[in-house]
Amino acid sequence: ARVMFETPFTQAGKTHGTTETQYKRRTLLWIEEPLPCRRKRLKVVKRSEIVLTPIECAIDEVRKRVRIIHEEFIQGIMLFLLKTSFPGPVWKCCAAGPQWFNGNRSNFYLP
Repeated sequence: ARVMFETPFTQAGKTHGTTETQYKRRTLLWIEEPLPCRRKRLKVVKRSEIVLTPIECAIDEVRKRVRIIHEEFIQGIMLFLLKTSFPGPVWKCCAAGPQWFNGNRSNFYLP
């Protein structure tokens, strides 16, 4: 059986940082017995780590949100779940448009 978990980190040693400094360590563990198991400790047969760069972390987050949105459209739209999927990059772009045209350009970045 395989178990995967992700640990965020920055090069400065902090757990969380800005989008430009946020790295992610994806750890894969191969264990000898499938989960769930009655034993508290399982022997790790193999371990693998992948370090994702900031751009790869951002791409990974966008893919997760696209998958959630796609599943919501297939199952039927639940507005609450769609709103929770958009507070990231999509919502910022949508909400920032009127601020740009009103002349409120403080802390606003256009690529």
